[in-house]
This record gives sequence, structure tokens and C-alpha cells, in this order.
Amino acid sequence: MNKITYDSGIQILIYLVLILPHIANADIFLTSENLNTALKQIQRSQLQIQNQDDPESALYSLGKTADDLAILLSDEVEAHGAENEKLIELALDRTQRLQVNISWFGRHSKFFYDGKALYEYLDLYPDGEYKMDSQFRTITQEFFLSVPQGEEGLLNAITKKETFIKDFPNHNDISEIEFYLAIDYRDLWRHYHGSSDNQQSSQAADATRKQLEHIIEKYRDRDEGEIARRLLERFLVEAATDTSR
Repeated sequence: MNKITYDSGIQILIYLVLILPHIANADIFLTSENLNTALKQIQRSQLQIQNQDDPESALYSLGKTADDLAILLSDEVEAHGAENEKLIELALDRTQRLQVNISWFGRHSKFFYDGKALYEYLDLYPDGEYKMDSQFRTITQEFFLSVPQGEEGLLNAITKKETFIKDFPNHNDISEIEFYLAIDYRDLWRHYHGSSDNQQSSQAADATRKQLEHIIEKYRDRDEGEIARRLLERFLVEAATDTSR
């Protein structure tokens, strides 16, 4: 079961931290004009890659344009429901023909790009000019769509987020990664607690608590601080309940 589906606290977090900012700033929704612009940019990027014409920038542009289009489609559905259904279907059909995979994930009520070009970019240009944004977008996609398996998977997910925060502390949306990290710490605690590893469980619980307290303090006058406070309350109740068994 995906972490989002069984934790209503995370659903609140996702809504307030991720969806509301998009809606608040979304004076531009899906139109035939901006869809055509995105599709042409994808085609230009693909042609540049094929011709080895500044392939680094072209590969990043391909991934960014596809990811931005997925966000635009999500915003359109959030704002207008099925009102623009035919144009959305056209967008999905045209991108599929261009071998760009954008899909609807009902459990999140959002469209997601599979991130193929962004992952390729990070493989080919690990220290490239567009490393920061590519990492941010792939971390976000993985948080929603991937469930880390076991201790190794969780530790890898945590390391990726810790490294991003260390390398890019001033990223405009760093609060999102900080939240994702807190949830990963909590999931690691659940893993260790379920296996009765008391020492590791205690360390993961401390990491969860400290990360949420950090968010509360850092964003004390913003929605992020309030959501972190609620999540911390929920976590402390869960931990106390399990400990008392």
C-alpha cells in the first residue's frame, strides 16, 4: 500500500504544500496555444539531441518541458475538472506519439511525467548545469510514485534528500524536500519498529522528531510549520501507542 493512501496527514501536507501554491499562482491553465508551445519545444529538444546540438541543454529542456506539462495538466484538472477533457486527451495522445510518458495517477489526483529525460540527464551529466532542478524534479516524482523497499531502499531515499538539502539549501522549494525527508525518517522508524530493532528504531524516531521540529521552527509563520506540527503530533501519538503495547 502506498504511503499516501493510508496517511491522511500526508494528504493534508500534499494539498497545502504542493497543490495550493500551484493553484494560487495558476493564472495560466491549459490552452491549445500553450499545449502547442510545449509540444514544439519537446520536438525541438528531441531534434537537438539527435543532432548532438548542445545535447546537455536539450536533454534537460526535454525533461523540464514534459514535467511542466504534467504539472499544467494537473492544475487544469484541479481548477476545472473534466471541462477541458478533449484538450487533455489530445495532450496525452500527442506526448505519447513523441514517446514522452505522462500518466494520470488517481490515488494522487495528479498527472506525472515518468522523468525519463531527467534521469538520463543526471546519468550523463552528474555535475551538469541543470543538476539542481533535475534532482528536485526526480526526488519529487519518486516521493509520490515509488515506495522504498526495506531498509536499503529507505536509506537510499533518505541519503538522496539529505544530500540535496546539503547541496542546495537555498532552493526555492526546499521545504518540500524537507517534508519528504521527515516522512522517510518516519517510514524508516516504522520499518525498524516492525522488526523490533530497538536501537535503530529509537534513532529513526529521534530523526523524525528533530526534522519535524526543524520545519516547525523554520516555517513557524507559514503553512509548512502548521502542517509539520500536526504531523509531529500524529507521530508522537503513534510512537507512544506502539511503545505501550
